[in-house]
Amino acid sequence: MGDINPSTLPGPEFIETKAGTKEGQTVMINSGGGNISVYQWSMGQNQWLLVGSVVDSSAQEAETPSIDLGSSTSAPGPDTVAGSSDSGSHPLGPHAVFVTLTQVNFTPALNRINVVNNNLLQQESSGHKLSLNSEQTAQLASLVQALAKDVPLVPVTIPAMVPAVTTRSFTVEPSSISVVLKVATAWPYKDRLPGLDVLRCTAPSASLAEYADSQGNSVLDTLLPSILDYPKENGTELAADPKSVENNAMMALRVITNLFATSGGQQLIAKTALKIVDFLAHVLDVAGRKNRNLMVAWTSAASNLAVFTLREQEAKGHNSIGDSSSSLIKLLAVPILDLTDTEVVYRALIALGNLASIPGQGDYAGQVRSASARTWINLAMGKMDDARVKVVGEKILKLLGA
Repeated sequence: MGDINPSTLPGPEFIETKAGTKEGQTVMINSGGGNISVYQWSMGQNQWLLVGSVVDSSAQEAETPSIDLGSSTSAPGPDTVAGSSDSGSHPLGPHAVFVTLTQVNFTPALNRINVVNNNLLQQESSGHKLSLNSEQTAQLASLVQALAKDVPLVPVTIPAMVPAVTTRSFTVEPSSISVVLKVATAWPYKDRLPGLDVLRCTAPSASLAEYADSQGNSVLDTLLPSILDYPKENGTELAADPKSVENNAMMALRVITNLFATSGGQQLIAKTALKIVDFLAHVLDVAGRKNRNLMVAWTSAASNLAVFTLREQEAKGHNSIGDSSSSLIKLLAVPILDLTDTEVVYRALIALGNLASIPGQGDYAGQVRSASARTWINLAMGKMDDARVKVVGEKILKLLGA
């Protein structure tokens, strides 16, 4: 990040309370985790637009944590708006949502979809067809071509706000979403991964959150049950192909994670929050906890849900997760206690700390204490050498009165 120190920049609250003075005026915001978000003022829209970001090189999968560890001091650039950094009463500092859009390579995904589709065409009778027709394959190819241009423009770090900050989003036609959902949820289970990969890249578009099928089902209404409806070994509840379950669940978690990027996505999350907590529990039961990519996706989704719950409570005086908060707190014990991957444990702690920070009714800090979370935190700090784990652990313990 050159000579710019994030700790000298204003926090996300700045863009909520300060208006710009001219078209194109730029402000750099400390969005947490040593990461900087860049906004420009739009006179026509009378709001700050998120136009880019700079991510700490230690961040993985372009998913940025929400704790400010600080670095050397310096001043903002000459074209930025000055302001005091204010992380409010939150011990974890400025908050950011995770976004999972890296490692996207659309060509192999589209090629795999075409191969599977050709196989389905050869196997199908004149009855119910799972394959895509020529019009649908053309729609999918056009969508992938558009996503290849649009996805790189989506900022990789987005301050956690309710409603979401305005970004340079993109539009996806409902008919194209229907095609992707068909591939991602209705095709043979082992062949769904490429469609799920395309689906997670459409999630930062408000179009995905607004989508409903002919029965009124949202994307998540269709997606979450399809992941858990996996082929089983004869006479058991065990997955016949555990690797496919892990991969498909990982992509579904990334869809959830990316939905937090828009206000429409936030509203869909709010409506589906209880189902999402249940889904997180089921994933831990049926999928391999030693799969790092899966658990990074799991803790990213859990962290986004936790910080959204905090911000929603602050903005509205209530939140959508309700009584399921205690379930989510207990679920976080799994990665914190059982796993040793630094990024996974760190993100789980961030989620736990944000839940403990929720103000008002519900006594969320008390719920965290009652779950014996102080013991988890101390054990995590003892087994991990990573400075981030120790810093965030100590801050949560202080918050809990340890």
